[in-house]
Amino acid sequence: MKLEAMPYPLPTVPPHSKHQLATGKQGTRQTIQLMAQLVRNGRENLLVREMALQVVKSFKQKDYLSEAKAIHAFVRDHVRYVRDPYKVETLHTAEQILKQRQGDCDDKTILVGAMLQTIGHPVRIVAIGFDKGFCHVYPEVNIRGKWYTVETTENWAFGQGLKRKPLLRMVEMV
Repeated sequence: MKLEAMPYPLPTVPPHSKHQLATGKQGTRQTIQLMAQLVRNGRENLLVREMALQVVKSFKQKDYLSEAKAIHAFVRDHVRYVRDPYKVETLHTAEQILKQRQGDCDDKTILVGAMLQTIGHPVRIVAIGFDKGFCHVYPEVNIRGKWYTVETTENWAFGQGLKRKPLLRMVEMV
C-alpha cells in the first residue's frame, strides 16, 4: 500500500504558555490584561511593524485617520475569523496571527492593536457582554482625542458602533 503525500505541510508549533485564569469578571480582566501585554509585545515586533508600514505607505504624512482605517480593513479582510478550540480560550502573539492569518475576536484585537501601536496610535481593549457574562472583545483607537471602534470580526466600516448597547463593558488601556 502506497501512502499519499499530505496536501499541506505539517505546521510547526510556536512557543506557548498556559495560564490558569479565574472565572467571571476577574477572569475577563485577567484575559484582557494578557491581551494588552501581547499588544505591547507585538508593537515592538519587526514583522508586525513592517506589515503596518506596508499597509499605510500610500497615505500622506500624518493622515492618522486613513492609517487606522487601512489597518482596520487589512485585519478585517485578510485575517479569517475562526473560533477557539471547544471550551478552550487561546491567545496568540501578533506575529503568530499575522503568519496564520486566522483567529477569533481576541486574536484580531491583538493584531490590530499591535499594528496600530507600532505606528504610534493609542489603543484600548474593550470587553462586552449582553446577558450573563462577557462574550466579545474589540479594540478602540484614539485619533486626535476621539475613540473609534475597530471591529474586525464583522464586515463593518471603521468606527461603526454596536447595534445595541451591551449590559457589561470592561476597558483595558494598552
